[in-house]
Amino acid sequence: MSNYIIQTYSRGEDLTNLLSNKIILEIEKETKNHKTNIQVINNGNFIVVRGNTTHKTPINLSKLLISYYKQLFNREINLNVVDLIEYDKLVEDEPIYINKTFIKDELTDIIKKQTYSDTLNNKDYRFTACTDLNIILTKNDFNKETLESVLNNFEDYKILKNNSSIETFKSSQHYGKNLKSSKVFESYFNYVVYNIFERGLCRDLTIEFFTEAEFDSINWENISLKVSSNSLMTSNEWLESLILDLFTFDPNEIIRRWNLDEYDFSEEIISHHNIWRIKDKVGEMILI
Repeated sequence: MSNYIIQTYSRGEDLTNLLSNKIILEIEKETKNHKTNIQVINNGNFIVVRGNTTHKTPINLSKLLISYYKQLFNREINLNVVDLIEYDKLVEDEPIYINKTFIKDELTDIIKKQTYSDTLNNKDYRFTACTDLNIILTKNDFNKETLESVLNNFEDYKILKNNSSIETFKSSQHYGKNLKSSKVFESYFNYVVYNIFERGLCRDLTIEFFTEAEFDSINWENISLKVSSNSLMTSNEWLESLILDLFTFDPNEIIRRWNLDEYDFSEEIISHHNIWRIKDKVGEMILI
């Protein structure tokens, strides 16, 4: 991996994802079986929330998100929020298509733990470490001594300040959707890949997944699954067959096992506890 984006979760995409997730949680308080597809866009001066939802009552987003920000970071902020959500709107079911690359990288885990700790200690930063060039790019000045713990991972890097670019951050669709959607499988593949990595079959894996079936009818017979890797010990076809044999693709079974009806997806950003790190399929992955 050549670049690492290093940020406390009060910054960048993490923040927009947290805000998007909070709106979904707020909708679910009143409309449990809603269908929603929203996105939060932060350009620094104001925040735009756009999309559609079957939820009927408009939400005071400014009040909600300002309160949530203070709850998370214990400090005040003035958020100028533009609500472009279309409420009480029919949201059509769409085919589920996922194309995602996973990489087993110990440094990423180390950095995440450190930035999590720094956020709790009220530190606030975002920069990019370019490992191929041994440079760190940042838009803001920061005190190297206060960030020593995370900067120790990038010794002898030259720090360059770049004010020329205008940063706009967009939330992932994953955090702006109702549960019965691609959201279930996007998270579930973390569990699938974790077991594959723990078995030592590869260190990188791209999964391509597609289905047109109605959500409650999805199973292994009506999905398409393809994998590719630069480090796989077996053939792609062997691993595809293994995944279909060992792992369920019944979304309601996945929801029940991990109690996703009650799960707060912000935990994927702000918590060390990862519900997908369950190593229960490794022993069944037998190489012949």
